[in-house]
Amino acid sequence: MATWAEFAADQPELAQYGWELLREDVGYAYLATVTCDALPRVHPVLPFVSDGRLMISVVASSPKVADLRERPHYMLHATVGDNDTEFAVRGRATKVPVEEHPRLLDEQELNTVDVHEGDVIFELGIDRADAAIWDDGAPHRQTWRAPSAR
Repeated sequence: MATWAEFAADQPELAQYGWELLREDVGYAYLATVTCDALPRVHPVLPFVSDGRLMISVVASSPKVADLRERPHYMLHATVGDNDTEFAVRGRATKVPVEEHPRLLDEQELNTVDVHEGDVIFELGIDRADAAIWDDGAPHRQTWRAPSAR
């Protein structure tokens, strides 16, 4: 599993492409989780990067919290861009200790999110990143795997 910074250092062009599609002004991203009943669930989210790590903030009562605590595997898909371009990452989510919240919120990049008392922040560790870029004709697909996932 890798951080956003590790992914960006290894594949800067792919990471920049993803960064552009994950920006709030492009649209919300969609987080896929698995329920305790092993059913898929999709949630709109606004990811942010802090300390080189990809993160989401979640209201404590949200089903996302239970899903990610029970089964930490996720997939985050950006809003589809111009010409149906796509970007997604997948891996495992880890709850960030509350003590780290103030520092991480002061260092937000990519997007700025409001976090309220009681909200839960998850780091989205990256095992794989995928992009599909549609130019003329068939899509150009690109996949990156974290060294630990190869």
